[in-house]
Amino acid sequence: HFIAISYAGFILPFALGWVMGGQELAIKWFAYFGAFRVFVGYFFTEFVVNGLCHCVGSSKFKTKGRSTNLVFMSSLTLGATLHHNHHAFPRVLSPAVDKEFDPMKLLYWALHKLGVIALTPGPTPDEVNEKRLHAPGN
Repeated sequence: HFIAISYAGFILPFALGWVMGGQELAIKWFAYFGAFRVFVGYFFTEFVVNGLCHCVGSSKFKTKGRSTNLVFMSSLTLGATLHHNHHAFPRVLSPAVDKEFDPMKLLYWALHKLGVIALTPGPTPDEVNEKRLHAPGN
């Protein structure tokens, strides 16, 4: 499914542009809504997640290495800046813990209801407390 969805991110803007305005609009929409969106989105997210989320931010769980969360950017990066949580609980689909906001949770729920993905259970409260560096609120 991933490959089809990835190609659709280029083909759909081109096709809609073609239908709405011909070849010229199709090329513009392909360039902006396809290539430029992917280029900027990919590099921005990679810089923030793999750059900043290993240098600055908050850490609340015992993990190997140095990873952090940038909670204030979670909406902009679709939850990717909850990176420290991902390191603490790598097998969990959504990295949100302690009422943090992960905008992708709704998409995961919808894809699960459509039968496209299987949801994995999140960490139990005991697993969260076992890895916690200090009590919440301290």
